[in-house]
Amino acid sequence: MFRPWEISNSASTSDENSVQRRKRHLSSDAQDIVLSVYNKLLKRMGDKGVIKETSELTNVPIRTVCRIVSAGSNHLPRKRIKISFKRIDNFTEEHVRRTIYNFYLNNEIPTLREIYQSLMRSEAGLNIQKLHSGDY
Repeated sequence: MFRPWEISNSASTSDENSVQRRKRHLSSDAQDIVLSVYNKLLKRMGDKGVIKETSELTNVPIRTVCRIVSAGSNHLPRKRIKISFKRIDNFTEEHVRRTIYNFYLNNEIPTLREIYQSLMRSEAGLNIQKLHSGDY
């Protein structure tokens, strides 16, 4: 019968024979460092022994270096969103400012839709273009 509180010789020998390795998970920054070291050594040394040299310099196992090199860079370039807008003149800017201020005077919440509708109703001769197809 197995009794975990008792120490037996068979349990200790099986533990000694099985060596468990801890896996080292490298962060993306560490992987980038390994990849940059590999690329620099590749330029200097050519193809001969680059992975082994990278492994020795970074203290990372050879298999891990191979995996990082085969995966390549893990960073995706950020997509830049271009925001295009036109400058408005001082008269239009002041009219928009007064419209928003009037909403606060009337104890109303100035939402974008209400501001847009109010500016379209006004007869100030503003040149406001619709930016996208949504109804404001």
